[in-house]
Amino acid sequence: MSETAAYSTRFLRTIDPDAVEERAPVVDTLKALVTSSEVTPDKLRNWLSEGKSADSVFTRMHLAKTKDMLLKRPQFRSWVQYADDLSKASKKEMLVISTLTAQYGDDALYKLIESAKLDPKIKTLANRLEREQMQYWVAVRKSPDDVFRIYKLDEAKQTVLSTPKFVNWVKHVDDLNAKHPEQPVTTIPTLKKYFNIDDEGLLSLISVGKQSERTKSIASKVEDDLLQIWGNSKKTPDAVLDEMRIDKMNIPLLENSLFTTWAKYVSIFNAKYPNEKRTMIEILTRKFGDQYITHILYKAKSIDTTKTMATQLESAQLTIDHDFSSRNSPPILNACVSYLNVIATESPTKLPILLSNLKTTFDDRLLLQFLEAAKPFRSLERAVVKLETEKIRAIFERREQPKEAFRLLGLDGKGNTILSNPLFKEWMDYVKIFNRENPNKQESWFYPLRIHYGWYGVKNIIKTAMNNPNTEKIGKQVEIAMLKQWLEANHNPSEVFKFLKLGKAGKEIMSSRKFSLWTKYLSDYNLTRKRR
Repeated sequence: MSETAAYSTRFLRTIDPDAVEERAPVVDTLKALVTSSEVTPDKLRNWLSEGKSADSVFTRMHLAKTKDMLLKRPQFRSWVQYADDLSKASKKEMLVISTLTAQYGDDALYKLIESAKLDPKIKTLANRLEREQMQYWVAVRKSPDDVFRIYKLDEAKQTVLSTPKFVNWVKHVDDLNAKHPEQPVTTIPTLKKYFNIDDEGLLSLISVGKQSERTKSIASKVEDDLLQIWGNSKKTPDAVLDEMRIDKMNIPLLENSLFTTWAKYVSIFNAKYPNEKRTMIEILTRKFGDQYITHILYKAKSIDTTKTMATQLESAQLTIDHDFSSRNSPPILNACVSYLNVIATESPTKLPILLSNLKTTFDDRLLLQFLEAAKPFRSLERAVVKLETEKIRAIFERREQPKEAFRLLGLDGKGNTILSNPLFKEWMDYVKIFNRENPNKQESWFYPLRIHYGWYGVKNIIKTAMNNPNTEKIGKQVEIAMLKQWLEANHNPSEVFKFLKLGKAGKEIMSSRKFSLWTKYLSDYNLTRKRR
């Protein structure tokens, strides 16, 4: 076979495996082309050796005039082969698709390819061009907005996730990020732009998509993009939970697909901002309240699909981490109380075991705080009072130092009404017993008050006690102890005068009880100085 014949034969080879059955028509047409046209195989070979551009050959073969029939023309296959050979020789990629784009434009070429895919005879060729067009768009960094518009995905609205072209579009976004990592893009801005929706609208779109096995995967991809944007903008899990409005939906909390989305975001946020880490149970408790969450978790444990998550959240309610004692977080204690109330109401036989477990879960201080919070619940009152009495007695019987017992009993958190608390009176009696039994380790009952509440706190405690006939006596006792401390510290009467704010008493100063207190201090101060 001559060299010319060989080249002619190669150009007669189709690049479409599905077109074997049309080989005869193609051969006939090419014969006519060779015999009647100036574009002979020799010319194609010469143009190739000269490196003539694919655009130029496209024009010389009069292919630009074929319009919608382009892919059906036998000459087109010859030109594609020419462009492929030229690409190999010149090491220039995507000559076919770049030339076609220059000739037709992105939109028209896309429509041409889509139409050709419907014809079995040229489907394989059309599929190739579709792939190359997608690769070309990535190479020239065609924006997600433009491709979305070309695919007419904006017309799909709520069904967009089930549209086959949506998968292609998402792939385009992914490929852009892989090819151009220095300029990352996501699916979210385009979806918001063309559908005119906010985050809430996107969540609705994602939620619908995740309900179908056919669209679940692609919906999850969009979800990941949304969570990434939230994380980069430091949107808090609390704000996301508010935006989701899960509590407004007629779907149990843990069965709602949006809850799964939110749980995923909490993990992302905590990983991205470890210094601002927050737990799901804390956020849920702040949002919905202890009793609601406890009831929800109790019910969710009986459902297979939510049992694991419910169990984990329930454990988080009852597990106190090492930072908890320093935070002294009321929501968590209240959550524990709410949980026990549900148990006491619905499964009372389990209550004794749970209360027993609390003894090893909580330290003395937290356990007593918990028991105090549980007293208002009638279903728990009897059991917690009994356990509280046992725990207080145990603290006293093991002869803790009074200042430590003060802390363990939670007396440092009783506020201005501490002197009316029966537990404070018990503790004062304990101090007397301790000092009697330990003459060489005497401790002051006033010292913990001053340390934990400060001087102004003690002043407010005294003021509150003086307004209650039942605590007036002990209030005066604290007042005397305060004066004694001042004397021991040798505070100047002028400092005490300022502390008592007598300068603001005006004309009433002489009848003020504080003035009487100050004059007593002045007298004692002067007497002490004389003795020295």
